[in-house]
Amino acid sequence: MVKSGHSFRRTLLSRILLLSVPVLLLGEAVAFRKARTSLQDLARRNLAESAARQAEGMQSWLHATQGQLLTAANARQLLNVSERQGFLNALTQQVPPEVRCIDLTNVGDGVIEASSCRQNIGANAKIREKERKLSWFTPSAQGKPFVSDPVIDAASPAPTFVLTAPVYGLTGRQTHILSFQSQVRDQSRSRYPSPAFAMVVDNQGNILTHVSSAQIGKSIWQIQSANRLQSIVRSALAGGEGFAHFYGEGDQEWLAGFSAIEVDPASQANARSWAVLVVSPLAEELQGLQEIFVAMITLVGALLAANVLATIYFARDLALPLEKLGKEALRIRDRHLSTQVGGGSGRIPQNFRIREMNQLAATLNEMVDRLETRACELEAASQAAEEANRMKSAFLASTSHELRNPLNGIINFVRFVRDGLCDDRDEELDFLDSAYDSAVHLLKVINDILDIAKIESGTLTVVMEPVDLNKMLLEVHSMLDVQAREKTLDLILPKALNTPLFVRADPVRLKQVLVNVVGNSIKFTKVGSVTLGTTVDRAKGEVEIRVVDTGIGVPPKQQSKLFQPFAQADGSTTREFGGTGLGLSISRNLMKLMDGWIDLYSAGEDRGTEVKIRLKLANANGPEYAEPPTIAAPSTPEPAENGLNGRVAAPVGSERLRRSSETA
Repeated sequence: MVKSGHSFRRTLLSRILLLSVPVLLLGEAVAFRKARTSLQDLARRNLAESAARQAEGMQSWLHATQGQLLTAANARQLLNVSERQGFLNALTQQVPPEVRCIDLTNVGDGVIEASSCRQNIGANAKIREKERKLSWFTPSAQGKPFVSDPVIDAASPAPTFVLTAPVYGLTGRQTHILSFQSQVRDQSRSRYPSPAFAMVVDNQGNILTHVSSAQIGKSIWQIQSANRLQSIVRSALAGGEGFAHFYGEGDQEWLAGFSAIEVDPASQANARSWAVLVVSPLAEELQGLQEIFVAMITLVGALLAANVLATIYFARDLALPLEKLGKEALRIRDRHLSTQVGGGSGRIPQNFRIREMNQLAATLNEMVDRLETRACELEAASQAAEEANRMKSAFLASTSHELRNPLNGIINFVRFVRDGLCDDRDEELDFLDSAYDSAVHLLKVINDILDIAKIESGTLTVVMEPVDLNKMLLEVHSMLDVQAREKTLDLILPKALNTPLFVRADPVRLKQVLVNVVGNSIKFTKVGSVTLGTTVDRAKGEVEIRVVDTGIGVPPKQQSKLFQPFAQADGSTTREFGGTGLGLSISRNLMKLMDGWIDLYSAGEDRGTEVKIRLKLANANGPEYAEPPTIAAPSTPEPAENGLNGRVAAPVGSERLRRSSETA
């Protein structure tokens, strides 16, 4: 039963609107942010350029004033007492309007002999005092004028500073000092459009010019809320120029362009500079954003209206073919419920005006034709799953048998010894030997189960290193020779295994594979021998290990599934020889992890089995490589010591228990 929902037209319309509206709004936000950034960058550049122009203008004004001072200091009228006062009065009309007073001071007694502002002596007392202190100033060798620090005087509308130059007599000795008392040129209103204003700060931090007269004379270092502004002033006084942001009172954000002028570069020790700043509120600089915002809102509204109309129109054209295709699909479904899907009238027509719709109709027809094939494949997969489930059930049954039998033996043998039911000490040792053998067998089954679990979870790892294969073959022979002798089998090894043959492998896992393969050959061989051999392929850098037995063999149809987990050749073999069916599966996975391979070949039942194991040589061209020994013909092997206990025929557990008994 199909659940009811919205129509395609309504869904398409809503989705397009839901997608387009955020996109338009996001585009508006990005454009607005871009416009704001552009206006802000423009304001920064303008402020920085304005500050540079203001600094250049003040520097030119200061140089011009200094030039006029030097020219006047060299005038011959200053040497004539009768012409001095008239010369100073005439000079007042030529100097910039900021120069308020011109004095000529005698170097010997510090008396002002001529002045253009004698009537203002009381009002300019502080300036006169500074003049007197500077009267003994000796200019530098370059003859440049000296510029004093500005003096803040409540009686003066602006800070005043003194420019002095030496006056030399006819003998070439300095007789007088000519000084200009000048106010700082007021540039609080710069040429930059309102509301920006300029301010000048001297190297002592005193504000010399400001748009607000209340701020003139204040020290910028004492304004607690102007940390950022103080940093900007320091940068300007250090010779830097550019722009910066800072926050004023009420967290208002400001922009400032800054530069600097050299006031007195006569000597490096006395060099001084003034900082010139052009400051403007950021909000005022971004006033143009309001108009941009209104225009963008209008544009977005128009785009939304056009988008809705276009969406309604296109949704209709797109929905009609889909609605028709949906009806055809419902017709085929209803037909399939009663009959089989086939050709003729059961197929979807491909007469849509949209190419993609025709392709979709053809795809649906093809999909319907493949449903039956898929059904057959699913049936086969279901049968395979059932077979796998059966194999796993058989494995669980076999494993429970493999676990329960040795565990019952261990319990019974230990109970006999514990309850004192043995006739003598030898019988106790035999029972303990049997319990030990059962425990070893039980541990092997548990290890196989844990290994296959690690392999399937992908957590099994190997540590690759050079391994002497010949030495490992000797160790495997020593471990399994007792088992072979108990079955009167010959476990044959190649001769001259004392020559090293190094391969790249995990020594523990490689020994596990070899013991498993050789142990299987011994277990499934009743009469004959188990022969081991190696062949080295120099071109491929590989070594091949062959384990050939004369055992029961494997039917060709059963060989392909022996390396699958939980798989065994048949139930009768399992009941006769035991085992969980995990050994070969674990071995193949371990060989894959060690960049090797393992295969099994058998000509059929009772015709023996050959297992081939391939490994990479550790270094086919280096000292780790050795020529492999040739395989000797099968012969009766010499009695060999067991690698675990040093005896040939005695079981491991028996010898261990006897040694414990003798020690006790």
